Formats: sequence, structure tokens, C-alpha cells
Amino acid sequence: MKDKLVLSCRSLSDCRGLIARDVADLRRIGRIQHGDPDYFMPGIKKLIRYCQKIGKL
Repeated sequence: MKDKLVLSCRSLSDCRGLIARDVADLRRIGRIQHGDPDYFMPGIKKLIRYCQKIGKL
């Protein structure tokens, strides 16, 4: 899924905006479903590191 997310970005700013929205959504879901907005933080950090690695952030 990460590749599909990143490949859908046309520019660096598109990727940053898309990832920012996804992170906000994951934090909201974590807060609502698990009572902790940082519930998905390990996965979020992996996604950010991956995007940095391939030059999309």
C-alpha cells in the first residue's frame, strides 16, 4: 500500500499533503477507537521513514 500511496503523488507538496491528511486520519481513528491518538504512531513513523528514504518527503 505504501508504494501505491507514494506513486499517486505528482509532486513533493502533493505527497506531503496526502501524508499529512493520512496521519491526521490515523490519529483521529486512534483517539476514537482506542482512546489514544498515538495508537498508530509506530506505523506512522515507519511510513514517514519510508517516504524520506525514497525522496518523497
